[in-house]
Amino acid sequence: GPTAEQGMTFMPGEVDEMYAETRRPLIRSDEEEARPLLELDGAELEALRDEVRDFRSGCWPRCVDGLAHWMGRARAAQARLLSVPGVTRVLVAAERASFLYDYVSDALVAKALSDSGNPMWRNVVVATMLVPYALMVIALWDSAPRRLAAMTGCTSWPWRLAWPILGPFVCLGADVALHVYYFTAEPRGAAFHYMTLRSLMELVEATLQCLFQGYIAARLANPGGLLPDVHAASVNPWLLGTSLAFSANGVRGAWGKLGLYAKYHTGGHRRSFLRRMMDLGEGLAPSHFFFELSAHRAVTIEGHWADISMAELRNLGRAARASPVLEELRLLDAAWLAAASDQHAVRNALGNFLANRNLRRFELRGKALPGWIVEEVRAGAAW
Repeated sequence: GPTAEQGMTFMPGEVDEMYAETRRPLIRSDEEEARPLLELDGAELEALRDEVRDFRSGCWPRCVDGLAHWMGRARAAQARLLSVPGVTRVLVAAERASFLYDYVSDALVAKALSDSGNPMWRNVVVATMLVPYALMVIALWDSAPRRLAAMTGCTSWPWRLAWPILGPFVCLGADVALHVYYFTAEPRGAAFHYMTLRSLMELVEATLQCLFQGYIAARLANPGGLLPDVHAASVNPWLLGTSLAFSANGVRGAWGKLGLYAKYHTGGHRRSFLRRMMDLGEGLAPSHFFFELSAHRAVTIEGHWADISMAELRNLGRAARASPVLEELRLLDAAWLAAASDQHAVRNALGNFLANRNLRRFELRGKALPGWIVEEVRAGAAW
């Protein structure tokens, strides 16, 4: 072939011929159209018919198909159940109660250790309970003083100086107030992101409690006399067991929430999601809406989202489009869409909302919605 210095040279006629060959339309005669694509003799044709007839008719393929069918029906039933408001409230209340009992049980274990004369183990349990608040103070070192300054109308530097001292008490008070006030409902805005960050900090505390209380349980049980006897420690086995169980549940919930919410907001990057949570989720949509879109039959999205980034709105639209169970979607207080700076993002999100083929009902409520939004909804619902 030609070298790099020579290059490749074509004559004009050759170029025209090559171009004509590549551009020549494919025209087939009637005989070619009638000719079968695959010619088989009698034995081969009969074997092919047997294979088609027996396709996925064996025991294992039929079991797999049956399992997939029943799993689909189970997902649909779960979606209908989760769409009942009472069921959602019960699940949220169970999560709040689990969080509160986890801390109460840890405190009772520490008290039992103190009463039985083992202050060292008591101090370890109490110190572990305080770890999340130290982590919260560090995580909110920048965002909390800035928000407190905006709320009080003061400059931020006094709050920055006082935050290391006031931070643990503020976080403790916020834990009690938010978990009681939002005992049966998910909060909105910064409150939701604060509770999400707090649950992620629980991953460290619950892991440490599982390890240490598991060690306490092993020392107290002392199977086979393999460990030294413990004389100055006595804890109710039921209390210790439930404390361990709820700590393990806290680890499971925090780790699952970290992975799930990071997938929704930052493409699965957990560190990036943690950094966004340290800023109390500025510009992020409440993460529970993504879960509801993927697992509920009917979803209602409400609230003024003027401070939410358009990228989050597009992500919500993609989640709605990919949902296998979503049938009803309502967007309340949607007048802020008219003031959105990026109309293309709004059109894209509305198109994705309406592109779900399972969707049977779509409501967009808001005062003075512009005509281009109405036209986009009508165009998206035309299918």
